[in-house]
Amino acid sequence: MQSNTEKERLCVLVTAHPDDESLFFLPTLTALRSTGATIWVLCLTTGDYDGLGACRSRELHHACLSILGLSKVILLDEPTLFPDHSSKAWPIEATAKRIQAALEQEFQKEKGSKQWKAVDLITFDQGGVSNHVNHRDTFFAVRYLFQQQQESLLPPIGDVWTLETINNPLCKYIPVYEWTLLLLYWLGLPATAVAHSAATDREDTVRVYRMHQPVLNWKAMAAHQSQFVWYRRLFVVFSCYTYHNRLRKIPTMKSE
Repeated sequence: MQSNTEKERLCVLVTAHPDDESLFFLPTLTALRSTGATIWVLCLTTGDYDGLGACRSRELHHACLSILGLSKVILLDEPTLFPDHSSKAWPIEATAKRIQAALEQEFQKEKGSKQWKAVDLITFDQGGVSNHVNHRDTFFAVRYLFQQQQESLLPPIGDVWTLETINNPLCKYIPVYEWTLLLLYWLGLPATAVAHSAATDREDTVRVYRMHQPVLNWKAMAAHQSQFVWYRRLFVVFSCYTYHNRLRKIPTMKSE
């Protein structure tokens, strides 16, 4: 996602619920923002499972635009098609087409002022971090869009990066290695070189981004006031996703 033409590329984070961006993706978002990339968030629901959709919509805009300094929030609200629900699956093809339509609409709005050569999409992987059905279906819809994208989509999709699900509970909620790197970074020791920039594998199919200011995660989640209950406060402190993101690129083949 980083290149000499970074400013000519647009990065769109596709999430399922307001607050997904703050709970899971902040190391990626802050790293990309530091490169000067244009970053949008496309959220597929208003998070209205408990009837708080209007409130959560306002919170999402505040967190993304005021706290994180991102460029745009695209918030969809089609509960009959893809409801916020922990057990209801979404129609993948229809969801993918709705994502495409939303992107095309926003591209047309921006066409007069900016021209991007490609758009990179970022989303969950097949495990959805927490195995939430909406997270997993977001991945399937984005993958479907990528593999079946039509020439009408402008700009074309460049790469799709998915956030790796950590299944080991010790690694997920007691990230000692990440805490150690963060402490070394704060102390300014040479051993922090590995934590100082994004790590990339030789084939550029895996990216690791580390967060050096985890207090930003707390501020961003605090902006989601209706959701910032005690167990999410603990999640922000102890979750490995507060401190690092490991992203994997989806292959460009038409099918897995």
